[in-house]
Amino acid sequence: MNSIYFYETSIGRIGIADNGEAVTGLMFAGRAGAGYGETDAGPGGHDAGPGGDGAGPGGHNVGPGSDDVCPAGFALSETALIKEAAKQLNEYLEGNRKVFDIPLELEGTPFQKLVWKALQDIPYGETRSYREIAESIGRPKACRAVGMANNKNPVAIFVPCHRVIGSDGKLVGYAGGMDIKEKLLDLEKQMMKK
Repeated sequence: MNSIYFYETSIGRIGIADNGEAVTGLMFAGRAGAGYGETDAGPGGHDAGPGGDGAGPGGHNVGPGSDDVCPAGFALSETALIKEAAKQLNEYLEGNRKVFDIPLELEGTPFQKLVWKALQDIPYGETRSYREIAESIGRPKACRAVGMANNKNPVAIFVPCHRVIGSDGKLVGYAGGMDIKEKLLDLEKQMMKK
């Protein structure tokens, strides 16, 4: 059974989805153009709506009865796995976690999965360019394809697509918005100084 639950975090409302065995999605709910990973659609191709409050791990949970839209094919349910993922996400956002220890199941093409694995290899506090990712997977001319795979990452933050920057060192596109990407990179940079 696919489940999703929403939490208020220091970077805004986040939806976390699972399939009962692994986390399958993270979405930036209630942000224009921000959905599942780097796309604008939530799990099942639907964006989450605004609203909700309450308390829970990782911030405030936004559960049943809120204004959030439960995507087609998903139950609005705070499973143990979603609760743990939210806890770890909150620890990360507080600067108390550098590596996530939750099972992930990513649906995508073999190329996308190769890119997402390379993203997971980017150390905390560091960045890589699209070109560097393309070279690391043995496809040095596939910079645009790497960008498209980054765009389809269903579990942003857990698979750190925010650590990918332009070849000129500038920040480029992010599902949660450029302000969130900058906050995440600044957080990691500050934690590396401690």
